[in-house]
Amino acid sequence: MGRRASVVIDFNDQPAGMDNNVSPTVTLQLASEPRPLTLTQLSFSGDLWIGEVDIKDDVPSGSFVVRVTGGTDLKGNTMTAFERLIPALIAPGGGGVVESPDGGVTLEVSPNVLPSSLTENPDVRIDPVPIGQEPSGTTASYGAYEISSDPAIELRKAAILDFSIPPGSNRDRLAVFQLSGATWTRLGGTVSGDRIRVPITDLSIYGLFEDTATSTGSGGIANINFSNRAFSHGRVARRPGGGPAGGNAIPFLLQTTDISFDLSNSASVRIEIYNRSGKLTTILIPGQQMNAGRNVVSWDGRDHNGDPVSSGLYIVSIDAGGAREQKTVAVVNR
Repeated sequence: MGRRASVVIDFNDQPAGMDNNVSPTVTLQLASEPRPLTLTQLSFSGDLWIGEVDIKDDVPSGSFVVRVTGGTDLKGNTMTAFERLIPALIAPGGGGVVESPDGGVTLEVSPNVLPSSLTENPDVRIDPVPIGQEPSGTTASYGAYEISSDPAIELRKAAILDFSIPPGSNRDRLAVFQLSGATWTRLGGTVSGDRIRVPITDLSIYGLFEDTATSTGSGGIANINFSNRAFSHGRVARRPGGGPAGGNAIPFLLQTTDISFDLSNSASVRIEIYNRSGKLTTILIPGQQMNAGRNVVSWDGRDHNGDPVSSGLYIVSIDAGGAREQKTVAVVNR
């Protein structure tokens, strides 16, 4: 008995194409296993390789490294060996990312969000569900999703829920709502590119709607929080065995912090970062209209020139509609 892991590799060798008569060697290195496991090739057609391997039941879930060697293209060139860190979706002490089956919603969990009592990776899922009765004051709906976990868990602090913005929607009116019982409660969200992001503190049902009830004017700022109160721009993920994973790290989990805050009204928001001496380090948001409710932006620990800042405390200053609030965050570069 055991579990079976499948691996699909798209070599995507545009100039020549892969020689399907020469099979590459593909191994899977688990953190808990002293030796790598070699996958059995199931098929190799065009540039697509598919293989599988059996894993014992008593092997715990977690991150692993896939290593590929020995592939050859149709011109006889042997490919350079490469490896890729595949992170656990959600791991105690490490955080992770979960995506809905349709790719429309993701949940980003920082390392300190999960309960410290967890001893194994929870199975966290994001599944589409019927919307049912739409929230009052909304004019369009763009889907609802239920976030669940086995075993059930309570988040210690906010995770970041990320919805894809549908084409043709009114971006100025978009808001994420949470369903509690039979009642939808407006949370808000920050539009960034083709996504809208919002901090959440519960695994529940969430939906994306166009909200006509958004108010504007001078407004207060409350509940400034950081996903990582201390973070390191230079920190990287670790591969099983302790070596650095280099370019295969998950940068937003370890090398950035999400700054979340509540607005009482829609307002133009400016966010600046200062060092302890009061010198302006960078302007994170020069002036962006944000809606009432929960909002979130990210800082990667860089200054206005794009260079990593020095270790120390930094002041995050948020201005919105005449109101200003500040809070400190620590950067620890190694």
